[in-house]
Amino acid sequence: MCSQIAYHVLEIALHTVQRIEHLKSMIIQTFDSQNCSVVSENLKKCISYHIEILNLVSNIDHTFSTIMLVHFLLTSSVCAFIEMTIAEGRQVLMGCSHMAMWITALYFVCLGGQRIMDATGSVADALWASEWYNSDTSCQKAVLLMLQRSQKTSRLTAGPFGILQLPLFVSVK
Repeated sequence: MCSQIAYHVLEIALHTVQRIEHLKSMIIQTFDSQNCSVVSENLKKCISYHIEILNLVSNIDHTFSTIMLVHFLLTSSVCAFIEMTIAEGRQVLMGCSHMAMWITALYFVCLGGQRIMDATGSVADALWASEWYNSDTSCQKAVLLMLQRSQKTSRLTAGPFGILQLPLFVSVK
C-alpha cells in the first residue's frame, strides 16, 4: 500500500510539473505580442494559472502530508527491522528485496517533492527570459509581483518532520 501511495504522489507531482512547464511556455508567448491589451489579457491568464497551480500544490501537500509522515516513519522502522534480520543472517535475499522496495517507494515520494520544488522555482527564470521589459508599466508591476511569488518554492512535506526532497531521502539510514 505504501508503494501505491508513493507512486500516486509521484504521478501527481509530475502532472503538476507538466502544468508548470505549460505555464512557463505561456509566459514566454505572452510577451511575444506587440499589442498591450493582448499582453495584459494573456498576463492575467498566466497569473490566474500560476495561482491555481500554487493552490494545487498546497492542496496536495495538505492531503498527503500526514500520510507521508507515516510513510517515512514506517520506512525507517521497517528498514531498521530488516537490517537487523539481515545482520542475523536470516532471510537475507528476501530482506534485501523487501528493503529495496521500501527505499524505492520513499525515493519516488522524495523525487516528486524535489521536482515540484525545482519546477516552482523555475517560473522566475521563465519570467526573466521573456521580454517583459517591453510591456507597459502595469504589466511590468504584475510581472514583478509574480517574480516575487515565484522565488518562494512550493514544497511537499512529511508532516512537521521535513520537506520531501532528495536530501531527506539520503538521510534515511
